[in-house]
Amino acid sequence: MKKIYSLFAAVIISAAFNAQTTVNFVWANQGFANAALVTTGNIDANLSYVAAQNSSATAPAYYNSGSTFRMYSDATGGDGNSLTITPSTGNTITSLTINAVATYTPPVQYSINGGAYQAATLSGNTYTISGITAGTSIAIRNNVVGSNTQLRMTSLDVTYTSGSLAVADFKKLTPNFIKNTLVKNNEIVFGSDVRDIKVYTLSGAIVKTGDVKNGSALNVAELAKGNYIVTGIVNNEPISQKILKD
Repeated sequence: MKKIYSLFAAVIISAAFNAQTTVNFVWANQGFANAALVTTGNIDANLSYVAAQNSSATAPAYYNSGSTFRMYSDATGGDGNSLTITPSTGNTITSLTINAVATYTPPVQYSINGGAYQAATLSGNTYTISGITAGTSIAIRNNVVGSNTQLRMTSLDVTYTSGSLAVADFKKLTPNFIKNTLVKNNEIVFGSDVRDIKVYTLSGAIVKTGDVKNGSALNVAELAKGNYIVTGIVNNEPISQKILKD
């Protein structure tokens, strides 16, 4: 029976990891008036955005000329206009492509889940940010220093994965594996001796590993709030459980 449950769990996990959506968001299709300031909005039902002026002298805005969203610079410190995209609970952004206008392609930085900024890759007129796990947010900003080059963006392609399972879906498959499927104190408490523990995001990235004894805990303080899949080996059987870190 355990083998049947384990196989069933593996099928469910695979289905959850492969629930992927790519949204092509075109600024010209959003109904902005010419020179309208851009502040907040939705990319789709699961993605929202906030635009910020930061240290730039000019706020981000949409212009009919070129049909672009313009992100202005902070020539002194590189803290120009930013755009932060936030997925709804249970969704994780895995890649972002920014399509811009030629000659308006300044250095762009991005931040995942509020972390340190790093440089986005530019090829031609396209910035690519891939291999990411943004369960909380991804922010991009105009990072040019020493010039006033705007980022003039025509569209975005955002890829994200969706988790469609409730914690209860795994309880019946793996009883006593994890005692606290709702993790509130940064520790996952296990009800068995477990080896080869792996904690996955819903996009399939491994973010934590370990081994524990019955009643012991695995500290996950470094993980962002959200849903995760925990797998491990108990009595030589592979088992799994979905958890929610609060």
